[in-house]
Amino acid sequence: MEFVQSLLVILAAFCLPSSYILGNVVSVREQSLRAGLGYVGAARRLRKFVTDLLAGRRSLRIGVVGGSISYDMFASRRGVTDWFSIFVNWLASVTKAEVKSLNGCRPATPSLYMVFCMEHSVDPEVDLVVIEYSLNDGFDDSIKKNRIVMDKEQLVRRLMKLQNQPAVVFLQVPHVWPKYVHPFHHTS
Repeated sequence: MEFVQSLLVILAAFCLPSSYILGNVVSVREQSLRAGLGYVGAARRLRKFVTDLLAGRRSLRIGVVGGSISYDMFASRRGVTDWFSIFVNWLASVTKAEVKSLNGCRPATPSLYMVFCMEHSVDPEVDLVVIEYSLNDGFDDSIKKNRIVMDKEQLVRRLMKLQNQPAVVFLQVPHVWPKYVHPFHHTS
């Protein structure tokens, strides 16, 4: 239960950018935060990261790979007001551990780019990696041989093989373009 509470606190931190942008305090109920957790699974790696974060006994390295959303979209100053920088600063404020970060995002690139160029964008000793490619990977509704799924799987496998066995977290951003919006059909 303590892990879930810690995870909810970290998830709540993802709401911080909107409070900075809008200039008001964001209050999100625990029920809403839990709804944002699609699948936690065993979460061994994430549990290790949260334990190390709370203990504060060693430095932690955090990275993000993705496109322009995590690079600097809607930020007035990259490295200061982008969501990743705000998140890293918040993490540093709640732990005694030194928190190092690397924003390895490249605007207008799909996840397949990072499969081949990961060494230039990810610290090899990273402890937590956030993946944000939901918009840049486009849309593919095929069930078999789905290019997006196969590319992301390759990226996740490469990240999980890194030295510190980092926790890998997906950050999903909904598609906002009309050509990707499909009607919802109820099934019985």
